[in-house]
Amino acid sequence: MKKFWKRQCEIARTMMKSEVTDEYIQKEYNKIPVDEWDEMCIQVDTLLKKHNAPINDRRWNKMIEDFVVVAAMNGVNETVLYIAFMEWISKKENK
Repeated sequence: MKKFWKRQCEIARTMMKSEVTDEYIQKEYNKIPVDEWDEMCIQVDTLLKKHNAPINDRRWNKMIEDFVVVAAMNGVNETVLYIAFMEWISKKENK
């Protein structure tokens, strides 16, 4: 069972403007196999690259929308998807 640091959950909630609990994030993340999260992360990455622009309020909201869209398509919470995405990016960069 994957566990996340409290700070990771706080950052994800802040980034996604969410109020889900740490417990919810842990439980939901661990329901889905890593390879499925990886596929969702590829979808998010594709959208983020497509909408790449300097960060401002409009771009920030578009980034959140990208996570919401992919999360909704896959029946998951966008905050949990954000955590999965950060894990995926870390794995990808450490290869």
